[in-house]
Amino acid sequence: MKRLLSITFLIVVVAGGWWYVQTRPVVLKTCPPTVGTVREFVAEDGKTRLDQEYIVTMPINGRVRRIELVEGAHVTSGAVVARVDDFDLLQQLQKLLAQVDEDRLQIEGVDKAKPKPEDIESARLKTTEAQLQRQSAAKSVAIARINLTDAEREFRRMENLLAQGVVQRSQYDTAKRSFDTSREQLANDQIRESAASKTLEIARVAYDRVRRSVDDNEYQRGVYLAQIRQTESQIAQIRDQLTKTTIRSPATGSVLERHVKDEQVLTAGTPLLKIGDMDTIEIESDILSEEVGCVRPGQRVEITGKALEGRTAEGRVKRIYPGGFKKISALGIEQQRVKVIAAFDNGQIGLRPYVSVDLRIIVDEHKDVLTLPEQAVFKSSDSWSALVIEDGRLALRPVEIALRNDQVVEIAKGLSKEAVVVAEPTNDLRAGQRARPAVSP
Repeated sequence: MKRLLSITFLIVVVAGGWWYVQTRPVVLKTCPPTVGTVREFVAEDGKTRLDQEYIVTMPINGRVRRIELVEGAHVTSGAVVARVDDFDLLQQLQKLLAQVDEDRLQIEGVDKAKPKPEDIESARLKTTEAQLQRQSAAKSVAIARINLTDAEREFRRMENLLAQGVVQRSQYDTAKRSFDTSREQLANDQIRESAASKTLEIARVAYDRVRRSVDDNEYQRGVYLAQIRQTESQIAQIRDQLTKTTIRSPATGSVLERHVKDEQVLTAGTPLLKIGDMDTIEIESDILSEEVGCVRPGQRVEITGKALEGRTAEGRVKRIYPGGFKKISALGIEQQRVKVIAAFDNGQIGLRPYVSVDLRIIVDEHKDVLTLPEQAVFKSSDSWSALVIEDGRLALRPVEIALRNDQVVEIAKGLSKEAVVVAEPTNDLRAGQRARPAVSP
């Protein structure tokens, strides 16, 4: 009998304990809806760059003197940044000027003497020389055409790769400079070929007339006049090259890169310096194509990141590129992105070019609206819901959300300011379960 009573008592105690545990209210952290501001934004990383950058290149073939400017040096528009040694050009100029003087003296003596055998031989040699020069110029044109074809093919290839985001801008710029230089070289070689053809024509005419009309003094005068015109054309070319031996800055800014330091012989088109206008600094960011649809020029941009040392700057969307491109993410996933440029005032924060920053493009903003922490709402039957505590029990409340981000959501319908909302609902909670708010410390 005593044993039966003990077993019965034990069952009653266990049942009572189970009932207490099952009916005891769960204590939950709550958060009342508050009135605040909700911003919907597109978050992405970006990189500062300069909108206005200039590559200073060798204008002619020659020996550039040592460049004393260093990276970071400030230069003004028109300031001398490099010089090309002009000694050889000056010597060529003096030689050509002397040739003109000699030809003019020859003209003065045309009427005093008839053409001599050595004059005939000289005319023949000039014809041969002119023919060789024309052949050389024609070969140069042929080579220049081949080089231009190769340079254009490489430039078009780099242009396509740049549009796909496969290569860097600097590689594209190098290919473009090579293409431009090859095109300019072909044009110059064609001019020289044309000049050589005209020279050959003049030499042939001169030689023919000397042979056929030794007594024609006027013909000899014409030859010298033609030689003077040819020499004066060469003088004009030399003087034009001399004006290019002093290399000046195309704009006011800072030296970003110094490609050449010590004196050396370089070809035309070789990069010497990169100069950028620091006042044109802006931010470039690659936005996912599915997010860029809500981005508009003029939208506010919040700029943060390690480069700002805890500060926050504000800018505006300046430009959205018309086309997208493919980019491989850090996880190796191919993504379609669109380049977006943001402008900002760099006077207070002093960011340098080519540093990484974090961007938030504010695409929409609602002020004085009812808000909840983002983790307080969840999907239930394809709609948004929240758990609230009413009369000591949990209740499921469908809510309508307007704007949301990774921190807060805007509650358009379904809750009032007085609602006691479960701050972090979990899967083991259910409607009707007894619950009470946790006491704030």
